[in-house]
Amino acid sequence: MDPNSHTFILKCARIQRDLTQAELAQLLGVSPISITSWETGRRNISPTRKPAVEAALGLTPGTLGSTSTRQGPYHSRRLKTKAPATSGDEGRKTTPGLETNAEGGGY
Repeated sequence: MDPNSHTFILKCARIQRDLTQAELAQLLGVSPISITSWETGRRNISPTRKPAVEAALGLTPGTLGSTSTRQGPYHSRRLKTKAPATSGDEGRKTTPGLETNAEGGGY
């Protein structure tokens, strides 16, 4: 585990404060599963919750990363672009880079 990762910092700070995952969860009003997910990296701490987590663990604000609510391009619910249709395929959606044979099946 990378000692500079947010997951490592979170777990070490919790252990240093002698808190169990269940105790930290109770302090923050979340489930113990949330704490486990944050510490293993399966889920990210929501930007709106990060300040409370940092405060509960005595961490400097911003230690667990930005509290910006902006999402990156891979977090949007839908892609906003459509794949261009190729000649002869009008009305049929295609995926760029996906090859098809003459009968329309994939290789």
